[in-house]
Order: sequence, then structure tokens, then C-alpha cells
Amino acid sequence: MAEENKVVVEAVIEHSVSDENVVTASKKEVENGDMETGKEHAEATAACTGAKDGDAATAGDGSGDYTEEQLHVYAGHEKGNYPLYEDNEPADGDNYEYLDHPADVQLHSWGPTLKDSFEAVVQAMFNYMTDIQHVEKTITRDVPAEGSDMESLLYNFLDEWLFVFSSDPFFIPREVKITEFDMEKFTIKSTGYGEYFDLVKHPQGTEVKAITYSNMQIHKGDTNDIYVIIDI
Repeated sequence: MAEENKVVVEAVIEHSVSDENVVTASKKEVENGDMETGKEHAEATAACTGAKDGDAATAGDGSGDYTEEQLHVYAGHEKGNYPLYEDNEPADGDNYEYLDHPADVQLHSWGPTLKDSFEAVVQAMFNYMTDIQHVEKTITRDVPAEGSDMESLLYNFLDEWLFVFSSDPFFIPREVKITEFDMEKFTIKSTGYGEYFDLVKHPQGTEVKAITYSNMQIHKGDTNDIYVIIDI
């Protein structure tokens, strides 16, 4: 079996079993070339004892059935290639930040124009769901939005982009540029530059369930501050 597959099997063992003695024994079997026995040993123990705390999603139901995508994700995390946001909180950007909120999270963006602040706040939303530094600009997606005032325009702009991410094939932009911004008719045309979301490549952050109007603020001025609370 190739070295990469060996790392995959070891990752599955590490994420499936809470008994360190079993982990050590199973990995030793893998090191000695008996990878199937090592994997089966670990899976049998996992079926009886359950997964590590907090690893229920990775351990499955104890049946030992792992998708190819899951295996490579585990191997990637094991080698440190795909850090999880639960261990590394999303970083603030050059023109946005994350503010504490009792139940959800508040996005704060700013810029030389309101257009820049709108672009920054949607970037902040996506960066909360995955580290957008891992996203490549390989394809584009055009998204329009409209509203009856600036607040509804902002809400619909974010909501339209969230819908794009939540729908197959799950497009994730690294950057969103507004090509038309009409503050009198309250319409926006925008283009996102990114790729389809891939768990093997993109770190899994926190799901954004919905945009809210709660304490939404749009300040026209020197820094054009925008505040939006998202439901997570």
C-alpha cells in the first residue's frame, strides 16, 4: 500500500479509538505492513467502546465504513495540512473583524466607500465558514441583489451569497467584487471569484445558518462601518 494510504489508515485509527494502547498496537501493525489487521483491530474496538469525545462525526456508527473523502480529510488533518477552526479561530481581515455576541457572531467591516464595506462584510462571512486563504480563484459566479432600503439591500446581498454557498455545487468565493452599486434604486450586481467547496482542501469552520436584521448598522462616513449579526 502506498505511503499516502498508510497515513490515511493511521489517521482513521487515531480518530476512531479512545484507548491509547489500542491505538499504539494498531499503528504498530500498520508499521509492520499489516494495514488491514491494524485498521480492523481499531474499528472493532471503536464499535465496542465508541469514539473519542467530540469525534462522533469522524468515527461514524462503528461499522468501519469510511468514504474516500473522509479518509483523506483525516489524513490531511493528521499531517497538519487542513487545520480546523475549532483549534484555530478565524482571523480578522484587513477590513473586517469578528465581534463577540452572546449567542451568535457580529461581523464588522469598513472601507473607503460603502461598496468596499459591502464587499468586506461578505468576505468576512465566508471566512467564518472556511479559511478563504485556501480558496483559489478558478471560477466565477455572478450574484445580483436588491432591496427596498440600504438595510434590506445588505441583508439580501449576504443572503443571496449564502444561498450560493449552501446550494449544490457549493461555490465558495475567495473574493467578491461589486460591479454595480446603486444606492438610489437599492440594487447590486456582484461577481465572486473562487471554487467549489471541498472538505479535503478547505478547513471546516462554523456554519452560518442565516443573516439577521438584529442590530444591523450601516454608517456612511469616513470609514463606512457596517455591523451585521449572523446566526450560527
